[in-house]
Amino acid sequence: MTRSSSIIIHRSRSSSSSPQHDKLEDMSSPDKTDSAKRAQIMHDGEVQVKEGAFQGIRLKIQASDDEEDVASLPYGEFQSSVVELSSRSCNDAERWTAVSMPSFEGLTGLKKLDLYKNRYITSLDESITELGALTILSITRCTRLVKLPASIGQLRQLRELDLTDSISIECIPDSIGELKCLTRLTIGGSSQSSGNKVLKALPETLGNMTNLRELCLDKCKALQSLPSSVGNLKLLREIHLRECKCLTELPSSIGDCTSLAEMGLSKCMGLTTLPHTIGKLQNLEDLLMPKCKGLLELPDELGHCKNLSHLDLRNCKKLERLPETIGMLTKLRSLDLSTCKVLAELPSSLGALPMLQEINVENCISLQSIPPSLMEGRSGIVKS
Repeated sequence: MTRSSSIIIHRSRSSSSSPQHDKLEDMSSPDKTDSAKRAQIMHDGEVQVKEGAFQGIRLKIQASDDEEDVASLPYGEFQSSVVELSSRSCNDAERWTAVSMPSFEGLTGLKKLDLYKNRYITSLDESITELGALTILSITRCTRLVKLPASIGQLRQLRELDLTDSISIECIPDSIGELKCLTRLTIGGSSQSSGNKVLKALPETLGNMTNLRELCLDKCKALQSLPSSVGNLKLLREIHLRECKCLTELPSSIGDCTSLAEMGLSKCMGLTTLPHTIGKLQNLEDLLMPKCKGLLELPDELGHCKNLSHLDLRNCKKLERLPETIGMLTKLRSLDLSTCKVLAELPSSLGALPMLQEINVENCISLQSIPPSLMEGRSGIVKS
């Protein structure tokens, strides 16, 4: 059983003034008043550091019930008891610069590191790769960060790596493939940013992360392709590629990601079709492709995605036809074709879909008619 405790942090008293020597320091102090000046105990049991290299940082510590108060522990003991560190409470004046980022040396028990909005750093202190217990690493909105440590793969216990809105990252190191425990990887941009415009490729070692369940690459606007090794990700359930505008095709190996349930490809304007291997995705439920303005057609093999329930093709303005095999998608519930302006006809096989609840054909200005089989006994199914 563990309990949350508080600690005091201040700048190292090392004789060197180099920023590399800033670290968590022994905070046992005979003066309780002085200790209170250096940290503020928050209502949730965390501590917000008030001075030194970690000023503004929030920390959470765990210690055994039968231990003394953490404030009286020797340096080595309390350091290894820090389990979470977050910069979300820092104001701008407290954020680290390219030369002031402290060392994380000795934080052997750290499990979660959140470096939110450290927008002045261009690289990370190499000591991060020595945090062997780390399971969650969040480096979000670090807008000037251009690279990750080459040895990032040493974080063998890491399960989540989030680089959302760290939009200047130019490359991902090959060692990322050594993160065998990783289940979620997020690179790119959110609705709060314009996205990453410099990352052009991902390493082939991506396919070595065989525990990956979710891969989010939204707004990687310069990304030209996915590595063929992506097919090794047998446990991958979600892949998100929204606004990957330079992506012209998906590798055929995507069909080997047999656990995929959701594929988000909205605004992938360079895509003209999908690989024939798409039909191997027997667990695919949601295929989301709105505003894929270069999409011309879908392969016949799409009809083999037997669990597909939602197909979103809104604003695919060059989509010329749907495959007749779409009538094999017996689990399909919704089909959105609104503003598919050159789509001239719908396959008659759509009428055979027993679970179809809605088909949206609003603003399909070239559509000549609706198959009678769609209208029989299903009033209101077509939205036009």
